Amino acid sequence: MRVLITGGAGFIGSHTVERFLSGGWDVEVLDNYRTGSKRNLSHLEGRVEIHYGSVEDMNVLKAIMMDVDAVVHLAAVPSVMEAFQYPLEAASINVDGTVALLEAARETDVGKVVFSSSSAVYGEGHPLPLKEEYPPRPMSNYAVTKVAGEGFMEVYAEVYGLKTVSLRYFNVFGPRQNPESDYSAVIPKFISALLRGQQPVIYGDGEQSRDFIYVKDVAEANYLSVVKNLPAGTRINIASGVPTTVNQLLKIVSEVVGVEVTPRYAPPRPGDIRESLASVDRMKNLLGFTPSYTLKEGMGEMVSFMRSDP
Repeated sequence: MRVLITGGAGFIGSHTVERFLSGGWDVEVLDNYRTGSKRNLSHLEGRVEIHYGSVEDMNVLKAIMMDVDAVVHLAAVPSVMEAFQYPLEAASINVDGTVALLEAARETDVGKVVFSSSSAVYGEGHPLPLKEEYPPRPMSNYAVTKVAGEGFMEVYAEVYGLKTVSLRYFNVFGPRQNPESDYSAVIPKFISALLRGQQPVIYGDGEQSRDFIYVKDVAEANYLSVVKNLPAGTRINIASGVPTTVNQLLKIVSEVVGVEVTPRYAPPRPGDIRESLASVDRMKNLLGFTPSYTLKEGMGEMVSFMRSDP
């Protein structure tokens, strides 16, 4: 069996590549290294076929997909803040690129497409925990692109009979997550600050809550979404189902790193939601999946990686 992973040189993508290889799959990667890195796959040289190119290029997509059984579509402008700064690019990659991929999959008879969506589609105002049947309330153009992507997944399932699944990732963290980017997530920024003896920054009062899930668990969910027989067009939350405030998070990071710090508080960022917590019933029932890592266990692996990574 052969899988194409778009964005496979990225943070989540590289871990997903590893999971499929361990499952005995042949793996092809499409990446233009916009946010991914050759380094993330360097330890797999000779085991993965890597194609340089954009997910918006239909000719490239169709050429790769001719002998592919499934696609895990991770290529994207991956953050709320980056999409705010580059709205046209975000719309082009996240929406046009997704439609191009679906059309290429339809024309080449790919068996299944798994789409990386986001908890951002929920926005504010829903009762917690967030359930997949709630209507989207996007608060950012990033979230709008993910709502659109999910919509196209459902249309291609309903109209063209393509097997599609949309996975709504909550707050993913783990090794290879870039702490240097202006758009980087909170955990690598906290760890990097503490390892360098710097004061971490918390946007808002720190009482906003998030549902964190370790990247290896996300890679497992990606794998199961391909190998399991799921209802076409379905949406599934991928999360721990455990809420953690940003203040609590910094305390856990401090314990793991072994450094006590006092954060600097800054104004909230636009598009940030106040509370996020997933219902994980559908994930457990359809994928038969429960995350293996606690927040602190995953944090321990991530800190060890960042300490050893030059």
